[in-house]
Amino acid sequence: MDTVLIPAYEPDEELIRLAKELHEAGFALVVVDDGSGPAYEKIVDQVKAYGHASTAHWLRKLVNYILTNYTTWLLVKSR
Repeated sequence: MDTVLIPAYEPDEELIRLAKELHEAGFALVVVDDGSGPAYEKIVDQVKAYGHASTAHWLRKLVNYILTNYTTWLLVKSR
């Protein structure tokens, strides 16, 4: 399974739509919230329905996980 890593800062509803589309297309999804704050938690929580979402302090751990467990991945810059 190919993985898409999306760093997100102050995401909007578009991130939820993108996460759903990527999930439905068969991609594993990892979204890293880059410290957006409490006002954006609702959006990040909704993205979790389609893949893994975490805060920025986990970025290094997530990247290492992806590089270790997946052979193909795509980085998408959001916003």
